[in-house]
Amino acid sequence: MLHTHARTGVAAAALAVVGLALLVGVPAANGSAGDRRADTTPPTVLLAPYARPLVGAQVFTAYYEDDPQALEYWQLDHVLTWQASDPSGICGQTVTWQSYEYLGSDDDPVLGGAVDTFSVPPTARRALVPNLNAANWGRVPDRFLVRVTDCAGNTATSNIALSELGTREDTDPAITYRGSWRVGHFPGFSGGTTHNTTAQGASARLTFTGSGPVALVMEKAADRGKADVFVDGVKKATVDTHADTTQHRVVVWQGIYMSGTHTLRVVNRATPGHPRIDLDTLLLCSGAAAGSSCIG
Repeated sequence: MLHTHARTGVAAAALAVVGLALLVGVPAANGSAGDRRADTTPPTVLLAPYARPLVGAQVFTAYYEDDPQALEYWQLDHVLTWQASDPSGICGQTVTWQSYEYLGSDDDPVLGGAVDTFSVPPTARRALVPNLNAANWGRVPDRFLVRVTDCAGNTATSNIALSELGTREDTDPAITYRGSWRVGHFPGFSGGTTHNTTAQGASARLTFTGSGPVALVMEKAADRGKADVFVDGVKKATVDTHADTTQHRVVVWQGIYMSGTHTLRVVNRATPGHPRIDLDTLLLCSGAAAGSSCIG
């Protein structure tokens, strides 16, 4: 049975309020009052093309009961980032969110129907999108745009950002494991399993083609340790999955990659005292939206 997960005004309020903790401050107004009155040029605004998975957030995934390999939906906090400038300064900003969870709500001249709009402070260049979720049956994914108004009253609309993601669970045959790995079973893991290892240098490797966000989801616990993340042979990060309390399905790393074929590799460092790592799932753009450049 397919479940629906309706968002209400509570989520809208969360975007406006929680996003305040993620702001990058810039001057809100520049120039004299006369300069602002003479300004008839809209601001410059450029929205990053994807909503990025929030590192440290927990992802929730659900699979159909009659087909445990078929993803029903995912849910995860995301972050939008943009650039905005104007000689008169920025005096107003809104984020418009199109989601099928908002069916029957407002229309937008760019995105179309099923939208909701939230105000963010004029200094914001970053906003949290809480509990963003999506189903995996080929619909248009959640989409976003930012409108920026300068202090002379001119408004500019950004490009559209996408949020579409799919999963590659740890049991996906496309993931190649080297070294000594075991499969762990627990309902709290995404898809019910993780691949885990305590062997130094043991690695997991996935090659993907496309462009968009990529996120690594792992288990965090007191007996877990560190791993190195490589993309196309270049080390991108060392992630630490050690935590005082157990945390399931945590996004420990994310990146954005342009069109092409890429290889992601995770290598266990076998941290002394807590050498274990658990690979739970990888989040990749699933490419269901027509015309998108998401990872297939």
